[in-house]
Amino acid sequence: MDFDDFFRHVTGQPEPYPFQREIAEHGFPEIIAVPTAGGKTDAVVVPWLYRLRHPDPKVRTSTPRRLFIASPMRTLVEQTAKVAHDDLERAGMAHTVGVYVLMGGTLNSPDLQTWRMNPQAPSIMIGTVDTIVSRALNRGYGCARPSYPIDFALTTNDAQIVVDEVQLAPQATATLRQLAGFQRDWGTVGPVGLTCMSATVVPEALDVVDNPLSPQTTRVNVNPKDPGSPLLEKKIWAKRRISHIDAQKPKELADVIANNHAPGSLTIAMVNTVDAAVGTYRALKRQNLSAELVLVHSRYRGLERRAIVAQATNERIPSAGRIVISTQALEAGIDIDATTLITEAAPWSSIVQRAGRCNRKGDFNDEARLLWFNVWPKHPYEDGDVAASEAALLTLEGQQVTGSQLHDMAVAEASPDLAIPRRSDMLELFDTNHDFLSGDVDIRRYIRSDGDMDIQVAWVDTSDYEKKPRTASKIPRPPDSLRCPVGIGALTKFRKREDHPHILTFSRADGEWIPLRPNERVSPQGLLLIDRRSGGYDGELGFQAKSTDAVTEPEISVSTVPENQGVSDDAGAHGGNWLSLQQHLDDTRAQAEKLVTAIDQEENLIGPGLSEGIVVSAALHDVGKAHPVWQHALLEANEPPQFITGPFAKSPGKGRLMFKDQQGKPLKGFRHEFVSTLMLSGENGEQEMATNGASAIAYGLCRYLVAAHHGLVRLQPQDPTADGETGLTLLGVSDGSELPSLPLGTTKTVPADLSGFNGGLNGWTDMSLGLLDTWGPFRLAFAEMLVRMADWRASAGLPTAKVEDQL
Repeated sequence: MDFDDFFRHVTGQPEPYPFQREIAEHGFPEIIAVPTAGGKTDAVVVPWLYRLRHPDPKVRTSTPRRLFIASPMRTLVEQTAKVAHDDLERAGMAHTVGVYVLMGGTLNSPDLQTWRMNPQAPSIMIGTVDTIVSRALNRGYGCARPSYPIDFALTTNDAQIVVDEVQLAPQATATLRQLAGFQRDWGTVGPVGLTCMSATVVPEALDVVDNPLSPQTTRVNVNPKDPGSPLLEKKIWAKRRISHIDAQKPKELADVIANNHAPGSLTIAMVNTVDAAVGTYRALKRQNLSAELVLVHSRYRGLERRAIVAQATNERIPSAGRIVISTQALEAGIDIDATTLITEAAPWSSIVQRAGRCNRKGDFNDEARLLWFNVWPKHPYEDGDVAASEAALLTLEGQQVTGSQLHDMAVAEASPDLAIPRRSDMLELFDTNHDFLSGDVDIRRYIRSDGDMDIQVAWVDTSDYEKKPRTASKIPRPPDSLRCPVGIGALTKFRKREDHPHILTFSRADGEWIPLRPNERVSPQGLLLIDRRSGGYDGELGFQAKSTDAVTEPEISVSTVPENQGVSDDAGAHGGNWLSLQQHLDDTRAQAEKLVTAIDQEENLIGPGLSEGIVVSAALHDVGKAHPVWQHALLEANEPPQFITGPFAKSPGKGRLMFKDQQGKPLKGFRHEFVSTLMLSGENGEQEMATNGASAIAYGLCRYLVAAHHGLVRLQPQDPTADGETGLTLLGVSDGSELPSLPLGTTKTVPADLSGFNGGLNGWTDMSLGLLDTWGPFRLAFAEMLVRMADWRASAGLPTAKVEDQL
């Protein structure tokens, strides 16, 4: 089946546009610049699917198995996800290619684990730019710290990233362009690519230090004068008549909307702030019009947002018509076609995009109107940019114009002030240790220039918690349908209310929800729980900082899974039954071998040196569980088995292990993977690595991967307790204390040697940095990820991966 036949089968359209065919035949370019309504989503998903199953094996192996589509708006994420699901169903690939949505709390825990544990399988990840770019920077928003390297590896290796509507995310785009330069120089596992896509590409965001724009930058453009398709030509030449109107406040705008709306048609009024949208909606509602009214902005819970967007984009228009009041949430990418568009002045790139929501398909050339009014005092843009747009719009008064004509007008717009990560920044971000003095590395400046990132909030009943504070860890974790994205600025206004709203934040150190302190910093995409009696939300209007009305609890099932495990938890202790340590090590090695084979596809995508380290590390990753402290904690927390002898790796229980020293006192910070690394450092450990297939040059890599397989012990092990300050104790192990000797089963012991962890020359950190220099951050993280996923797959009892999992 050639691409044209495949495209017709998948989309139901007569034929692909020429630029879509070009991408399918030659691969993804660095830039896709096509007009509004030009079929950008089908130019991404369908060619990628086609190339995955292309008859030429070279095309298949050169196609990244993970496709990321990053959007600046949640509404566009949901629309794109629906298109991808539909395409896969029609292509008959829904059972072989996973589609996952990542924005705030949308990707639930089971889906996220499925995606992570199948790095050999093709997948489509659709998310907001902040969730995807933060993962590419090894600081995934909404992730637990130990999970940072997993998603970092999956996002930066064997992955094609497409940034949609780049003009709305110039900072995130610039960061990804810079990372693409790093990927080229440092190397990755498998093919990678970055495509920037929009009708209004921002050159400044693409021309970065380590990846500048040049004549060699690959791009796909559509020639408006010769688009190569009658249907595309109709869209490109769609016109709308420009007219200026006077509206200086919400009530006046509501009057203009009511006077210009035609029965049976769709009218969109687009303003620049949520407050302006809510005010206009309220004023219009008081007029008791027969037309259907819809308010759209970004500050809704998922439960209401999906219903609202579905209502706004429903192609069936009521007889009295529909009026949609919106912020930038509908500005770009959304497939909605209005006869009349009324918009507040904005920068020219935004005006071009908004015009694309009017007469989108070219069916209303005689009736289509774009009415605009001067910007209101409170707006998020540069004054000079808006003034230039207003002047340009005045020159078009009364004229019918196409989207291409608007795009080609030379209207001044200030270059974005961009923060570009450098190599030293990327290496710093590779280290995921928490700095207890200055906190985590702040990556907000690399994602959004205004820094006003979203926080996830949900409204719950905390009355039981107030009566019994120790039950806080059992508060259910609300799903995305009950979460609302709120800007940090808006949340600050809510927190400063005189009635002091009751807000909880999750403490990973304590493993429970605790009150948010008045001036405590909140992390982007972090989850906060607000007592529903504190108000702050209206199902019709969305987040309302001043509202004190109790928030209604919808009847919906809520997961009882806690937000995250505390730092002292040992998830590696839990399984369905008792399992011997040796059996678990054998199972994990088998999983690693098959993952490597499935990913390599006879192309050595991982490479022999790294593959060797992955497999041997998987075979030895948990030897530290043989330590008496760990074994005692496991047996103490469970009824000992009668038919299996130890040492054990798993138990049927799910309780937290309580580690104790020889005197029975609590032993804080004990990490079995650190013990594993210490056991592999001596002569017996090196012999065991050699027996399992490691060459001498790979010993350091194996020890590092073993230490990192829980994401906590990496470049420099950190002890969360004060015990580690003297250098005599680290992560529950005292210098000179007895450790089990290798191979497993011997009764011999070896003394623990912590001398390599005191920060001196030729110690652990020097060795780890040497590995980072040898393999680069992307490949080293990928090796970490594969060892961890082999462990997870073995623990979950999954069958070993197959080469056929590719498709």
